[in-house]
Amino acid sequence: MTPLTLLKILAAYLVPTLMGLVLLSWLERGRQKLGGLEKAALAFALGIGIVSFYLFYVGLLGIRFSFPVVTAVFWPFLIGGVYMAVRGGSGRILRFSRPRILSRKGAPSVVLVVVLAALLLWKFSCACFIALSVPTYFDDSVSFWNHKAKVYYEQRGIVREAEHPDFFGGPHPYYPNGIPLFKCWVAVWAGEWREQPVNLVNPVFWLCLGALFYSGLRRHASALVSFAAAYMLLSVPLLAFHAGFAYMDLAVGFYFLGGVVYLYRWIGEGDRFSLIISALLLGVGLSVKEEMVPLFWASAVPVMVLRLFTSKLKPGRLIGTAALFLCLAVGPNLPWFIAKVYYGLQFSLGPEYIRFQFHPGFIGPLAYSFFDSGNYNIAWTLFFAALLASLRLAAGRPLKYLLMIILLALAVTLGAFIFTPLFAFLANGMTFNRSMLAILPALLFYSVLAYSGLAGEAARADAGGRER
Repeated sequence: MTPLTLLKILAAYLVPTLMGLVLLSWLERGRQKLGGLEKAALAFALGIGIVSFYLFYVGLLGIRFSFPVVTAVFWPFLIGGVYMAVRGGSGRILRFSRPRILSRKGAPSVVLVVVLAALLLWKFSCACFIALSVPTYFDDSVSFWNHKAKVYYEQRGIVREAEHPDFFGGPHPYYPNGIPLFKCWVAVWAGEWREQPVNLVNPVFWLCLGALFYSGLRRHASALVSFAAAYMLLSVPLLAFHAGFAYMDLAVGFYFLGGVVYLYRWIGEGDRFSLIISALLLGVGLSVKEEMVPLFWASAVPVMVLRLFTSKLKPGRLIGTAALFLCLAVGPNLPWFIAKVYYGLQFSLGPEYIRFQFHPGFIGPLAYSFFDSGNYNIAWTLFFAALLASLRLAAGRPLKYLLMIILLALAVTLGAFIFTPLFAFLANGMTFNRSMLAILPALLFYSVLAYSGLAGEAARADAGGRER
């Protein structure tokens, strides 16, 4: 690749991030509500959503994906960003609060942070090396993601004729288009289809996941604890593996974690900004993978509605808040859902899987996957220990709502593998393990908050004992 091509690829990743920054700065209304790492991670993730929704709408209209058409989405954000910079100063968009992981730390803590940071850098380098050097060869990676993206690039648009072999991207027309359209965006910027630049989205999502996890914990735990916990998450073997390969379960894990983190922040603080960010992230997540649909409707929405009913809001405000959340999350996806109905595309699993079929032998494969396979290290052990130890703690705090989301997400995901023919994918450990990656970051987020809360209670009890 020439230096010019490399610059184009860099722009393909930076431009959506800049659009996300402008959107977040507009939502902040001049008040800094996000830290630096947090804002950068959210900007990239929301920027992908802006790009993919725009390209889908343009494609539905039959407009060709020429470079001027594809990049036209950037101009309103550029103009809006310049306007905000002129009115409020450049700091309104570029204002970041730097992470203070090493502030006033002793030598042992500094050594620990440096070692963990070096290990994360090594893992990220390995993920980038794999993404840039290893061909895409897993079936789902090829047929669901890269093949579909390449079709959109080669066709320079979305084929809407049902009899055409490239109808909605080829072999899986019913599958969401968010990631394939973003990969098409990268290829249009590069001027050619290459697997290496489009597959770099996975290592970037891995970094963003760590930044979001750290930032979410930072409001409840020390910088050192939050950083160590983020390292623990990013080092989960299966998750680290996905950082280098073209599966998109890592992206689902990011969007579900983001939706949960900001929904939990809204529950605890009543901050409308957090509710909006939660809805936007979950909405983009709905365009990434089918698995996000049951996670959204069966875990996030019920808990949001439950919180509204227990908050004693007036009926008008209650309905308005629920409508805002649902409109922001579901609204951008409505054209896709309508297209599915119009073209008769399936909304969920194939008919061969939509039937009740209880499998009493699920315990063995489940226990092996969680504790013996090596895919998750000690993540599930930490979660179950935290669950048992924190039930009393969570019951009297907003933490109970976070626990409800996690348990509902687990119930709907595990139920699909235990009570349907999907059990075959639990028995062989393939699809099941990847499905768990969608929940794992949120599950570990709860675990760290629970342990932090228990440690705080123990410290207060110890201090009270000394005072007496």
